[in-house]
Amino acid sequence: MGKYYLISKISSIPYGEYKGSAVRLSKQCPAKVDEVIVGCKEAPAQVKKITTFRNKQGNIIERAFDYSGEPLKNRLYSLVFDKICKSSVALRSSEVKEYSLPRKLLRKFLKRLKGKKIDLWTPVKIETHHIKTAKTGEKIHSLTRITDIAKGQVPIHTIIEFPHKKSGDVCLTPKKFLQFRVNPLDNSVFQDSFVAQNVKIPQNDSYLGFRILGIEASKVSLTKRFINQRGLADMNVKAGVCSYKEKKDGHTISARFAPWNGVIEYNKLFRHKSKAALVDTARHEVEHAWQYYLNARNGCGVEPWEISMYKKFGDICKSPGLRAEADKYSEAISCYVSVDKDSEKYFNSLIEVLARKAGIIAKTKYNIEGFGIRDSFPNIPRELL
Repeated sequence: MGKYYLISKISSIPYGEYKGSAVRLSKQCPAKVDEVIVGCKEAPAQVKKITTFRNKQGNIIERAFDYSGEPLKNRLYSLVFDKICKSSVALRSSEVKEYSLPRKLLRKFLKRLKGKKIDLWTPVKIETHHIKTAKTGEKIHSLTRITDIAKGQVPIHTIIEFPHKKSGDVCLTPKKFLQFRVNPLDNSVFQDSFVAQNVKIPQNDSYLGFRILGIEASKVSLTKRFINQRGLADMNVKAGVCSYKEKKDGHTISARFAPWNGVIEYNKLFRHKSKAALVDTARHEVEHAWQYYLNARNGCGVEPWEISMYKKFGDICKSPGLRAEADKYSEAISCYVSVDKDSEKYFNSLIEVLARKAGIIAKTKYNIEGFGIRDSFPNIPRELL
């Protein structure tokens, strides 16, 4: 170990028997714990402790790094994609989120009650490792990484495909590399920030700044994009995540627009299967926000947000074109029935028909514009790009 020496080591002990002081962020309850503590021969006061928490299957869910004199550092691990294709190819994507905490905030963190304890920690980076294993034994490792993600910074997005391996040997494939900076305000890409190696820089991809964000992490930012595009930026329409048990054909609803508070609410009980599906949902719900906004300015709104829109922007009578559109929405909203009461009327409602159309158009555009990045990095699950 060179200048370092082993002080203590524990392996795979039940979590209930762990007596150490490692700080945890994950809400998952571990099953097993590993811990290694090493000292430095040249500086006896310098101690490094690495604690690993695993679930029942032995997979890492969190790793804590406690180095003397340095900020605490924790990494949270989660499986985001796991699939075996018909060609016997296995695709597995695992996400690692890294956070740091200055030691001066440790006591405050330990005293804080449940809830937003993680707000004290600074996000450092997010990595997703995509491992593709073929029946022939060939293994392809791709990596997506976002760094400089703390508030006030300009994030760097990186995509790498490492040289392919087979039976442990490096195959004759070049390393692919693409990097660019993203505006944190609207997820647009700074065009002068590209660095590319053995790949073409994607052209005409307005969604590039969203491509390697996680599906959950994309919800609010994608929704804001569509809110702005639909002309609702000044209408106090927001996006958030909550939980509700409303169902459609026995399935959990993915999201809804709430006219009582103007919030597009994503159901945390629902998991989108792809980024494209999320784009569909986000655009669908933004269209509902537009419909209820016009309904409000048509003098037909009864919910608090609708009433506030009428008071702020006034009656729509001075805009003949919008008035005709608003009349159609107001009529459809007055006759609206939920899916659990009458599924046929629900699906045939004008506002649902138009919202579905808007969602499909956005999803199609997202997939078409993503052809370049998916063609350059075909071994990353297309569901995540």
